Amino acid sequence: MWDGSEKNVEDLVEGDLLKNISIDGLSEEENAWETFSTNTFNYVDSMSSVKSVVSGVWHYHYVINNKLKITFEHPIFIKRDNEYKFLKTEDVVVGDMMYNLDGTWEMIEEKIRVDELDEFISLDVETNDTYFANNILVHNIIEK
Repeated sequence: MWDGSEKNVEDLVEGDLLKNISIDGLSEEENAWETFSTNTFNYVDSMSSVKSVVSGVWHYHYVINNKLKITFEHPIFIKRDNEYKFLKTEDVVVGDMMYNLDGTWEMIEEKIRVDELDEFISLDVETNDTYFANNILVHNIIEK
């Protein structure tokens, strides 16, 4: 949350304010994350408002470093070699680095696919389309 408190994603409502970052060069267009890539990571702290909270059921998901439970298509901000970009969860690999809320980078040491039916929450946040899920920077995802 913007004020430093924490809230479970299933308890978020429209209008809640989330801490995020505004990354230099990342357009505010919804799908800009798909082509965004940079060799320099500059940002300013920012805030976004929750515009919608949508639940859905997926047949499988991933658990990263035993802390981030996330669907296969959800974009995660990563550093790979000297490149910073968003990748779908299914495309991140062990050795990639994820950006933490405290400004540190965490290496992906374990990525486990879990094949079971489970409910997940998707958020649309504006104006910056990023937020921290379990302290890891992710991009919102809009159902198409």
